[in-house]
Amino acid sequence: MIYDIQTGLPYYLDSITTDIKSPVIDSLYQLKSSESILKEGNQFNTFDFEAERNRLYAYFKNQGIYHFQLNSIDFEIAWDTTGTDFQLPVKIAIEDFRKPTSDGIVFEPYKQTKINAVNVYTTGVDEVESRTRFDSISFFGLKKKRYSQNMLSKAIQMRSGDLYSDRARTQTIAKLNHLGIFEYPTITYSYSDSLETSLNTIITLRPRERFELEFGLDLTQSNIQDQGIAFNSNINVLNIFRGAENFEFGVRGTIGRSADDVISEIGGDVKLRIPKILMPRMIAKLIPENLQPISVLNFGTALQNNIGLDKQTYSAGVQYQWRSKKNNRIDFNLLDLTLVDNRNVQNYFNVYTNAYSELNSLAKSTIGTSTFFNGDNLAIPNGTAGFTNYVLSDSSPITKGSPSYLSVQRIEERRGRLTQNNLIIGSSIDFLKNTQTSFFDENFYQVRFQFESAGNLVNLLAEPLNLERKNETYYLFNLPYSQYVKGEFDYIQHWLVSSSSVFALRTFVGLAVPIGNATSIPFNRSYFSGGANDNRAWEVYRLGPGSSFSGNEFNEANFKLALNLEYRFDLFGSFKGALFTDVGNIWNVFDDVTDPKRRFDGFGDLSELAVGSGFGVRYDFGLFIFRLDTGFKTHNPALEKSKRWLTELQLKKANVTIGINYPF
Repeated sequence: MIYDIQTGLPYYLDSITTDIKSPVIDSLYQLKSSESILKEGNQFNTFDFEAERNRLYAYFKNQGIYHFQLNSIDFEIAWDTTGTDFQLPVKIAIEDFRKPTSDGIVFEPYKQTKINAVNVYTTGVDEVESRTRFDSISFFGLKKKRYSQNMLSKAIQMRSGDLYSDRARTQTIAKLNHLGIFEYPTITYSYSDSLETSLNTIITLRPRERFELEFGLDLTQSNIQDQGIAFNSNINVLNIFRGAENFEFGVRGTIGRSADDVISEIGGDVKLRIPKILMPRMIAKLIPENLQPISVLNFGTALQNNIGLDKQTYSAGVQYQWRSKKNNRIDFNLLDLTLVDNRNVQNYFNVYTNAYSELNSLAKSTIGTSTFFNGDNLAIPNGTAGFTNYVLSDSSPITKGSPSYLSVQRIEERRGRLTQNNLIIGSSIDFLKNTQTSFFDENFYQVRFQFESAGNLVNLLAEPLNLERKNETYYLFNLPYSQYVKGEFDYIQHWLVSSSSVFALRTFVGLAVPIGNATSIPFNRSYFSGGANDNRAWEVYRLGPGSSFSGNEFNEANFKLALNLEYRFDLFGSFKGALFTDVGNIWNVFDDVTDPKRRFDGFGDLSELAVGSGFGVRYDFGLFIFRLDTGFKTHNPALEKSKRWLTELQLKKANVTIGINYPF
């Protein structure tokens, strides 16, 4: 079958007139007629008529026309059947209210309806023990007040005497849900007079259980942990101070095996969520209630055993969250405090075995090093420390500036940075815009900006506070505090290609610059590349920095570029497929790393961008998607320039990653 479609000349809208039966509707229409989507001279488009009908419906429903009917709006278009006149006169016709009666449909003029009374029930109607009035709202509930009436009145966007508004109803439900202490608030209306010009409003609030216990158990696997079990348990106390404040205490942990070692981590968190900006009023009023503000106070700690250097981590913070008028989300961390205490630094070379092997090999080929050995290898930690000092103090035969000297220097600099305890005192702001209208919407974009500053305020106060100073570095609580600025940009776009296929794109740029009191970025604030959610042709932490091939177990740097492209499509049943290309790398810039292979010194280093491409198979379980991706190193910057492209496409050199849900 062949379709031969020949388009003719387009039609355009001519004069636009109205035929509106109800005087109230006519008056309201005239007030906003300039905002009509239908304009004389516009090309005819059926979508414009649908949009205009929806605009008028929403407008009338927000101007007191409680029972306005969408089918009251009709458009009459005068077509020229001769095909010689391409100008279309349009009449907007709005009928009266169609009221069903025992005798059939009766047409009545529309009337504006006002709110007569607002009644709020915080318990079942049969359980009401008291009635109180606050801010023109009647509250029905138990004698013992469980909720702040001031808090509830701020969430309720309608008052006696207001015109009925769909918008006010929607905003009220959203704000009550935002409090997080009720299950599905409902709002019902009933006429309070025979003329049907006023409404009684009933808001029914079904309280959630004040105490909630959550427990989770998962099987886990990662690059560090071969297999393990993770658990978490949370106790939530809702409305702890009667102002919709929610308190949460959580415990989490993992236990597993890595090679022959049993590894574990256990941690706890305390969090208080308050549905307002917890600041002096003159500052808090800058973020009004309609932006759904939240203040979050948190404190947590975690202890690792047989994982890396066995860290004890403490964290605390004060965070504010709100949404802008365009529903964009803003997170502002006024205080973000992190303390990392490496409890087993002497174990460094047992963890970072590649660095140890390189240092051990250098020591074996250097005379005068026998005292540093235990048997045939460098002793850990005394032998490794002794040999390093032997070389860097210029006491060994290795000459300063030689390749061997620079290797020892690089290994020691990295050891010093990764074993150093970190004190991070900072602030950050995060802006997120997401146009996705629902979980199933695949035509959307998301953009995120983040800026973080750490240690800068402390550094300004270092001299006035007379902080301890050693070797040009200030110490706070006997720790050198980190100082840096950091910025990130993350952009995601999805295009719906067909009903069963999607094209997805992600770009990421991140840069963290050490300043003042620091010459490098803390490990937990650095960037890495590779893994199931990044460049899938490389294992996590195994890509970069730059064109280096250090063999380090955990490669990280302070500058990152990434671009991910993926075409997703259905296969059969719940199975889905994907073709992807991942581009990116990490580099060192503006820090103490001097190796040119690891540094980003200009646009010429963009030639070190790694390219991975491959395919994936996914299975949709409904609640989540299980993902198996196979990536091939299409361009490997760690190889010689002549061998970087298309030399590692063999299946045995592919990297297989497992993930849950889509990577972006």
